[in-house]
Amino acid sequence: MLSCSSPWILSIVLIGGLSSHAAALDLGVIPFFFPSYVKEGEKVFVTCAPKGEGRSVKFKWLKNGSDIRQNDRIKITDYPEFSTLIISSVIGEDSGNYTCTATEDHSTASYSAELMIQGPPVWKIRPSNVETVVGKNATFECSAAGRPPPTVSWSRESDNKPPMRENLSDGGKYATINGFLTVINTQKEDQGKYTCIVANDVGTALQESVILSVLRFPQIQPFFFPDALSVGHKTSVSCTLNKGSQPVKFRWLKDGKELTHNDNHKILDITDLSVLSINPVKQNSSGNYTCVATNNIGKDEFTASLMVKAPPKWLEKPTDRTSYLGSKFEIQCKVTGRPMPIITWYKKDLQQNFKKLNSNNQMNVSNEGFLTIASVSESDEGLYKCNGDNGVEESLSAEFLLTVYVPARFEEKFKVETVRQGDSAVLRCDVTGDQPISIVWFKDKRELEITELSRYEKFETFQKNGVNSELFIRNVDRRDGALYSCTATNDYGSDERNIKVLVVEVPAQPLDVKVLDVWARSASIRWSAPYTGNSAITKYKVQFWRDKHGPQTLNEEEISATQTTAVIQGLKPGISYALAVVAENEIGHGEPSETIRFLTSEEEPSGPPTDLYVEARGPTSILVKWKPPPKECWNGELKGYYVGYRPEGTNHPYTFKSIEANANESNEYLIIGLTKSARYSILVKAYNKAGTGPPSQELVIRTLDGDLPKSPPISLVSTSDSAITVKWNQVVNREDPLTVHSFLSGYTLHYQRGTGHWLHVPLVSADQSSYSLTSLQADTLYHIYLTANNKHGRGQASDIITVKTKEKGARDFPMYLDLSLLIPTAAGLLAVIVVIIVIIIYVVKSRSREDLVKDQIKALAGQQQYIYAAGAQRYDSVDKGRPYSQGEPGTPAVSLASYASIPSRIDQDDLYGGPIEVKGPYGQVRTLLNNYRERPSSFPRPASKRPASQARAQQQKVQQQQQPQQQVQPNVQLPQQPPQVQTPQQAQPHPPPPPPPPPPPPPPAQWGRITNYHNSFKEWKSDFSKLLADDEDEYLCTAENNVDATLKKIITVTVLGNRVLLQLVKFENIRLFVVVPAPPFWIQTPHGMTGVYGSRLGMECAAAGFPRPRITWHKGDDIIHDDAGRVVSADVLQRSEGRVVNGKTVRGSSFINILH
Repeated sequence: MLSCSSPWILSIVLIGGLSSHAAALDLGVIPFFFPSYVKEGEKVFVTCAPKGEGRSVKFKWLKNGSDIRQNDRIKITDYPEFSTLIISSVIGEDSGNYTCTATEDHSTASYSAELMIQGPPVWKIRPSNVETVVGKNATFECSAAGRPPPTVSWSRESDNKPPMRENLSDGGKYATINGFLTVINTQKEDQGKYTCIVANDVGTALQESVILSVLRFPQIQPFFFPDALSVGHKTSVSCTLNKGSQPVKFRWLKDGKELTHNDNHKILDITDLSVLSINPVKQNSSGNYTCVATNNIGKDEFTASLMVKAPPKWLEKPTDRTSYLGSKFEIQCKVTGRPMPIITWYKKDLQQNFKKLNSNNQMNVSNEGFLTIASVSESDEGLYKCNGDNGVEESLSAEFLLTVYVPARFEEKFKVETVRQGDSAVLRCDVTGDQPISIVWFKDKRELEITELSRYEKFETFQKNGVNSELFIRNVDRRDGALYSCTATNDYGSDERNIKVLVVEVPAQPLDVKVLDVWARSASIRWSAPYTGNSAITKYKVQFWRDKHGPQTLNEEEISATQTTAVIQGLKPGISYALAVVAENEIGHGEPSETIRFLTSEEEPSGPPTDLYVEARGPTSILVKWKPPPKECWNGELKGYYVGYRPEGTNHPYTFKSIEANANESNEYLIIGLTKSARYSILVKAYNKAGTGPPSQELVIRTLDGDLPKSPPISLVSTSDSAITVKWNQVVNREDPLTVHSFLSGYTLHYQRGTGHWLHVPLVSADQSSYSLTSLQADTLYHIYLTANNKHGRGQASDIITVKTKEKGARDFPMYLDLSLLIPTAAGLLAVIVVIIVIIIYVVKSRSREDLVKDQIKALAGQQQYIYAAGAQRYDSVDKGRPYSQGEPGTPAVSLASYASIPSRIDQDDLYGGPIEVKGPYGQVRTLLNNYRERPSSFPRPASKRPASQARAQQQKVQQQQQPQQQVQPNVQLPQQPPQVQTPQQAQPHPPPPPPPPPPPPPPAQWGRITNYHNSFKEWKSDFSKLLADDEDEYLCTAENNVDATLKKIITVTVLGNRVLLQLVKFENIRLFVVVPAPPFWIQTPHGMTGVYGSRLGMECAAAGFPRPRITWHKGDDIIHDDAGRVVSADVLQRSEGRVVNGKTVRGSSFINILH
């Protein structure tokens, strides 16, 4: 036992004499170590101490990271400055990694050491015997554990005597990996005993011996049966095993089936040998015999054939057969024997000899005894013979007759016939087959009806082997293009031939012709391919020509049939062209497409203006005249001209003036503001939208030294049938009015007859102021103007006057009696008077009509009383835009009910209770109960708005269906004043009507109601026992008989609240109109909308009821709109609310979102 102070001294020795006076350092553990390879049963101990002196630490021991549990063998003792671990008797389980952890305050340090305990080898995997097959690898497993780890070695006992142990090394025949031994490519000589030895110098070494068995697959030596065995003989064969591991089992099979030991078959197995004996040999002994040898790793088998000879024997003898022309024929000659008989086929030829048949394209002779004819022909008919021979005894033969039936059949099944439109077509169907044969023609699978009046004719020719049928079609047109079928039928079958008739014609006109792009001198077009006329289109022709001005020469460009686009070249700029496309095929060309028109782009004019003429018109002005360039040089529409001028001989740029082009052939422009007596160069250029053309030839002219005279205006003095006299005022010199004669050199009078040439009359005298043209033609128009001349030249022309000479022998009248002035003046006055009279009549009649309507409305309003249970109700809104019916004179205007007056479903409690009394036209009183139903959704159209013919037709229909035929004169009595129904609150007496004359018995009255879905009347009760909301409608009461004189009246009944008013007015018929009040209800409620700030927004709010509701719009508490509720607009969008008021109120709100 150690003393109390010995542990510290012992730990110093174990850790290698470390100094015990180490200075105070950071917390750490002094390393400790276990002895190397401690043997079991020995005692070990270690000490764990912190670095430094005077530390107060706590210790903890761990094994492999887990706390160590103390027991009788393991003890842990903690001291203030160190801790010891003592294992009194170590065992193998004590091996592991031991850790000491020291903790001081918040610091922790640890150190680990491994304890390794020596142990003898212990088996982990014991080796075992191995069986393998020749050529495969064999592996022995051998593995053990121990401390230190043991080594594994292998050895093999040799076959020498005495046996020798051979140590096996890695490489060559053997391979060792982790103690496993692998024998590579095992052979029979590799089998034997192998030993695994395990040792680690601790305890006793381990060793185990195992056996390697190398097995072989069985291998049978070939065997054969004797040849040419006959029935009754005996035979045997031996199945011998050349190689193979025992034990081996033998089996025998015949034709794949197990062969068992019986009286006819004997099987004897002797180790490597099996013998099969057959005694006696029978006919059914022939077959394939197989010997199967099997051992533990596989099997082998060998097959030998046994042939027992037997003569040929019929299994099925061929008999006479029939077949159809063109069908497949097959027959078998079924013969058996050993060996299998060879079948030979023969056919009797024309010389009555049997000729051997061989295989060819139409006939096949097989080894199995089949004779096959792919397609039977008439030549295949005849006598056939089948022969079977196998060389044993005599051969077998049998004959049979083949008869060929020929069904109706076409050699050619389909054909396409191409026929030109207007020609005749002949369709042929040549059918072969046995007679009788019937032929039927079809067109598009429908039987063709051939009559004497049709364009179809059928001709048939009977021949020895069939029938020829022809269908003749006269004057073929496009309708005849179809699929024609001829069906031939006889007793043995039927066949069909189809003939597709293509009626070829010229192509249709190309479709959808469009101009894609247009340039100045070309254009791109496109079209759709048309109907080809059943003949391929060979080409297209694009035809184009000038559409308007200029020569309309037809131009053509050929386009390939594969194209449907083209670029047209050779066009002129700024020209309107017309274009069409024509398709051609072998038949000819079709109709041109619809003509399209296009305008080419403009280019600047390519030619200068022509016939340039300049003339000095004064000291500061030059008159320029010219004609447009040739039309073909315009390259578009001329917009105008640039007139350029500059002083001659200078390099100054031209000054250009722009002049718009006019419709005349000649253009002119007066250049002003020039220098006196100066020479100028003048040129003109034309321009269009595309640009400016080349300039004209430059002309030089000098301005005058003075002004040209101004020509005086001329006036007509008189005219006759051969003379015209004109006058003018003398021209005054503006510089010196007294020198007229020196200023002027004379005048020239110009005149023209009709559209002829201008003639000129020089007047040399400057003081002449009139002239008479003589020798003129009577009744002819003349144009006259005057020019003045001076030394500088001729002045501007005066205005042209047109005068017509009188007729031959005509007298002169004063101007105020001239018919040319008198007649237009009188006609104008008469027209004004007629217009004034018409306006006056219209105004008078309009006022009379308005007064009449007002009087009728007032009279009707004076007779009606509206009394409500809740007091009088005011109509807040009146629809002034509603139309009124135009009836006969004396008929009150009936207001068409608007959609807003349609009542909705109302409750019983909301209506005025109590019965309603109605007095009829004959004094009877009806009671109407206040029981309402829902009003129909559409208000009926008043009869006054329907056509009169329709109303009369409806009235006659009602009369014919409902009114009995009576020959009496109708009489409807009217009171002098309209009767009134009195309420309990108010009863007003009225004077009784005068007694009417005794009327004849009134005819029965029939009531009808206009239905909502059509303008016809349905029968309706005449008594108002119950007044329903659904009864609000128009009603017709008719009273008449077959007498011509008929009196008809109208009754207008208005039901308002608990009062009914009857109004009788003369009209075509008697009409009842019932109106039921209803509270307002929504037709369209407003809904929220979104708008952009500052924009205008519209919303709708619609309601209905009777009387018509008043609709107001509110924004907050302010009314922003008050009308029919159709539109509300707001520039500043905020929340709006719609209200409807007519005793009850419905409300609907909508929000408006403002987007900035």
